[in-house]
Amino acid sequence: MRKIITTLLLFTNAFVFAQENDKLPLRERLEEIGVEYQGFFSMRQNAIIVDDPFHSKPYNLSEARFQLDGDYYRDATQWKWKSDLVLDPYLGKVRLDLREANVTLTAANWLDFKIGRQILTWGKGDLLFINDLFPKDFQSFFIGRELEYLKAPSDAIKTNLYFKGFQFNFIYTPQFDPDIFPTAERLSFYDSSVGFRGENNPLPFAQPDDWFSEDEIAFRLQRNVKGFDIALYGYHGYWKSPAGFDRNQNNYIFPTLSSIGFSAEGAIFGGITSLEIGSYFSEDSAGTDPFLNNSQFRTLVGYARDFKNDWKFSLQYYLETITQYDDLKASSPTLIGLPLRNQHTFTLRAEKMLQQQKWRASIFGFFNASSKDVYLRPRLSYKLTDAWKLDIGANIFTGTEATTFWNQFSHNNNIYLGIKWSY
Repeated sequence: MRKIITTLLLFTNAFVFAQENDKLPLRERLEEIGVEYQGFFSMRQNAIIVDDPFHSKPYNLSEARFQLDGDYYRDATQWKWKSDLVLDPYLGKVRLDLREANVTLTAANWLDFKIGRQILTWGKGDLLFINDLFPKDFQSFFIGRELEYLKAPSDAIKTNLYFKGFQFNFIYTPQFDPDIFPTAERLSFYDSSVGFRGENNPLPFAQPDDWFSEDEIAFRLQRNVKGFDIALYGYHGYWKSPAGFDRNQNNYIFPTLSSIGFSAEGAIFGGITSLEIGSYFSEDSAGTDPFLNNSQFRTLVGYARDFKNDWKFSLQYYLETITQYDDLKASSPTLIGLPLRNQHTFTLRAEKMLQQQKWRASIFGFFNASSKDVYLRPRLSYKLTDAWKLDIGANIFTGTEATTFWNQFSHNNNIYLGIKWSY
């Protein structure tokens, strides 16, 4: 009888709680059981502002997205789901873009694991990456999607350890996750083997995709030392975008790649100063195969500072050096198309907030001093309300020669418009 009475009391309490909860908004009712959610609906459209003889459509972005971003907290676990339902008239498709689907397990206060699809990032560069060898979506970046889509998801296991002021991250990706790079489906570009590629001449490539044998590992050891964030990095896997050519199969390939690196960041001269370096050890360790990327040494120095009246500025200097350049030059059948030993790149970011931060005006520019070409990203956004936002921007590529790194994309110069409702 006591068990029956206890059960009835518990049922009555649960019923009363449910009745009271029915009066709460849905979001609060879900939070009571550990569920949080947010998301947005957005529409974006761009227009090509130059003549592109390699594509038939006068745009390469036209889409509507509905995102659901949810978390479920339960004791020592957190479940995460983030997906976009995308209507894409450019490709004539409706697709599900799964951004995150993972679980975080907290084994102890010094150890946790994140398993599943997740967005991974580290390093100190502003839109420049040395030790961040996780997949990027450069196609989204160039056509005018929101900046969050530059980071593509990885299917990985991430282990985090915390001990004596150190943080150690170890990431295992059982199947290689490449960049989402231009293939000529949306963007035309120059290929030295055939000339310009477009919708009728897509890029042929073969990527590693065997589980557990064609995999990736990455680690970072990080610590704060007297106000400076110091980190060591390592990676073993493959070049994230095609970095070689298979003459037998007549397609582009992803050679193996290992790297080690270092970064430091702290407050100096009234702003934030950063340094990042990395050594890339390519499959062609001798540097004698002109059809594979040579090994490289990369350096990045940056400085960012906030000024009065909501102004922000940042500068970066980035250097890529081919380490076995003399061997590469000696083994090349022709010097035509031979890359430069050093590539010097400068970036500038300027940003201004207006009207209680409702308006945000910014411009980010890349200038390659070696090839003398430029990539500009101006953008203006306006918050109509806390939920509604408009933005307009552009992607402008220009240079002195049609085939240099940035200027090869000049047929894709575009302006874009977006509207977004967040919930």
